[in-house]
Amino acid sequence: MGVAAAIAILGLSAKARETLSTPDWNITLTDFGYSDFMLDNTPGFEGREYLSGEWGAAVGYQVAGRSLVSPKWLEPYFVYPDWTTNSDFTGVTPIQQIAVNAAGLPIAESVIRNADLEITLHYEILDTVLGTPMGQTAASDASPGQALRSNRYVLKQTCSIKNITASAITNLQLFQLLHGLNSQRGHYDDRPHTGTISDARFDVSLAGLDQWSIGSPSAPHGLEDYIGFHSSVAPSAFEIGHYGIAGNGLDNHVTGKPSDGVHLSIEANWLTAPFSTRKGTAAFTPASRWVSGAERWDLADLAPGDSASLDVILSLRTGTKVAAGLNSAGGGRGGASRTGGLDFVFGQVTTAGTCFTQYSKANPAEVATRVAEGQISAPDFATLGGVIQIWDVEFTGAFNNTVGLTFAYDPGLIPQGHDPSLLCIYQFDGTNWQALPATVNAAANTIQVSTTSLSVFALGTISQSTCEVTVAADPGDRGTVSGASTYADGASVTLLATAEPGYVFSNWTENGAVVSSSPSYTFVINADHHFQAHFISVGTDLALTTRSLPVNGGSTGGDGVYSLGSQASVTATANPGYKFDRWLLNGAQVSTSPDYTIGVTGNLELIATFKPVFTVTTLTEPAEGGEVTPEGVYEPGQLAVVRARANPGFTFVQWTQNGTPVSYDPTFRYTVTGDRTLVANFVASAVITVQSSDESAGICAGGGTYEPGRIIALSATARSGYVFLRWTADGETIGTTPTLSYQVSTTQTILAVFTVIPALQLASPDIGGNSFVLSWPESASGWILQESITLAPDSWADSSRTIEVSDGFHRISLVPESGKRFFRLRHP
Repeated sequence: MGVAAAIAILGLSAKARETLSTPDWNITLTDFGYSDFMLDNTPGFEGREYLSGEWGAAVGYQVAGRSLVSPKWLEPYFVYPDWTTNSDFTGVTPIQQIAVNAAGLPIAESVIRNADLEITLHYEILDTVLGTPMGQTAASDASPGQALRSNRYVLKQTCSIKNITASAITNLQLFQLLHGLNSQRGHYDDRPHTGTISDARFDVSLAGLDQWSIGSPSAPHGLEDYIGFHSSVAPSAFEIGHYGIAGNGLDNHVTGKPSDGVHLSIEANWLTAPFSTRKGTAAFTPASRWVSGAERWDLADLAPGDSASLDVILSLRTGTKVAAGLNSAGGGRGGASRTGGLDFVFGQVTTAGTCFTQYSKANPAEVATRVAEGQISAPDFATLGGVIQIWDVEFTGAFNNTVGLTFAYDPGLIPQGHDPSLLCIYQFDGTNWQALPATVNAAANTIQVSTTSLSVFALGTISQSTCEVTVAADPGDRGTVSGASTYADGASVTLLATAEPGYVFSNWTENGAVVSSSPSYTFVINADHHFQAHFISVGTDLALTTRSLPVNGGSTGGDGVYSLGSQASVTATANPGYKFDRWLLNGAQVSTSPDYTIGVTGNLELIATFKPVFTVTTLTEPAEGGEVTPEGVYEPGQLAVVRARANPGFTFVQWTQNGTPVSYDPTFRYTVTGDRTLVANFVASAVITVQSSDESAGICAGGGTYEPGRIIALSATARSGYVFLRWTADGETIGTTPTLSYQVSTTQTILAVFTVIPALQLASPDIGGNSFVLSWPESASGWILQESITLAPDSWADSSRTIEVSDGFHRISLVPESGKRFFRLRHP
């Protein structure tokens, strides 16, 4: 039985998995739509677990002429806690990414089946920009209820179920289970809330404090995680309840099927006690974790070959817990030591709560979305280019007085030569943008403000030197244009032209001269401009259009009108801070070359996707101190390795960024999250030479080349018949123990002094005499005679006897006494 179990586990571990990533989180899914890992990508918290519980589905149904099939899990094996399910499904097509969507986010798919059903599981990461509402009040509560906006990125799961039997299938039901790692409470909400994907109003939401995050620099009271799923179809059953019970002596959340919980209600389909009494539980806050939630949907009956499908949205949100009291502090997105992060200090928090921070590098299209959704009005201040750095900050508690905010901006988005002291934070007050008095720390790339409320904040400039950009479509009904605004002198500006159906973009012109043939045109502004975007009619021919993703990632060319069967050539050119990735057609990759030729078979839209890249610059201080390698350009999340090598006469000390030490290892490895300028610091070396006073008497170690101020370890080992005496430098004693911690200050020669151990000799008395003579060599200078009557370590004392010197020896006379007496020589 043990061998069989091992084989089963090995087989399961080999099944396909696919990780779908966003800038903020990632999820790993199996062929069967199951996930045990949904991990944080936030700087400073990479790898922190959101899910590490269960995201899994089940189905129940009845084939005509057969018994009802009780709910079966799609996934054969749940992990952590590990248990084998009742699934009889096998994989048909392994899960794999099949495309990216218009936002450049992944789309994946897998196919599984049993004897009766074939199920296609389709996944797509969506960028909602503002998040989707997560209901926060139980449906059983009579109040109007509240909603929390999720993280901007959500996972859309579409489960399509096909009848592959020759008979009708009835009573088809789909179940979805969710258990978040940190979930300590949960509820089901069916209220309508405004926002993106708001039609998915039937919510299961779980929440809890991540105990492992407590005490982190930016979250002293920990992080609170919200995770939930939503559907636009009302469930026929739901429950918020346990997934195992902590402390009951049965469940350890590592191995074994949890002894109680919503997963058992699903398997029983809420038909038998005690599960039937739990159906419809809309709120659950147990004394001990763990918490899960589920919904069940009744799908259409299926004739042979027919299919039914259902969409479910998986969302999450993380915030920093803030305690009540004076000067409550913390941070968002890892704090202001990281690009896009935020530090906050509330003057007085009267009601504890959670502070949520979302950071975005918003291009014109995203800004337009935020304006259209009513979150902000169009920026009326001088911006720093085509991308605006935005922080969306919310607090669920209550506070008095002011809150101090320190924003960490991306210096790579600041126009070269722009005076950092002119940077400004603008806050949207619900109607207008207001400039806040700010303190800029250019070395740390932070800007500090104080405010009495929290909302949306944006980075702009108070520069007196601004430029106006106006744009127009020609003719006006053939397309739309964006990018008109007031910009700081030297800012990077991105214009975007989008053709209406039946037309195609031709070019941008200024004063009649063509300035770009790309729908996405980026340039550095230093004067006022008025541009026109020209569109032409497709007529009876075919239109080929191109666009950049993101719009500020680069420019494209090749748009035009082509005849059927002709060849069209398109080009893509990356803007600074980006690199070309691939061409997409209908979401599928068609080329990884920026120059691509395609046969025109119909109206085509080719999307050039660009990846953001960050530059790592390495410097030396002083310049002659050493060499560093390499500088480079990296994608976000890549591992960068920089190395420092000292020149002769110098020693490497540390790597610093903006004067702050980041590593003391000459080889520094880190995950790239932004542009960095790293300085390898060297100091003039001090050469410590360690010598023995007599190589035949003893050896020593610890010499080398060191930076001044370093503490080094010196060691001396005497050979047989010798003893170590002292360490000396420049004739002065610096230590008397064989091991010595020594602070390097300058080049020195340090001497380990050894001496021979002198022998004590006892001569018997002459005939007729009554005294003994104890002697030792006269050459053994510095040795002190000591006496003891017990040999105990603390019993030794310097001898007070008279010592005579004759014939090359020190001598004392000893008259026999009662008892014993011991003698030794000691060197101070």
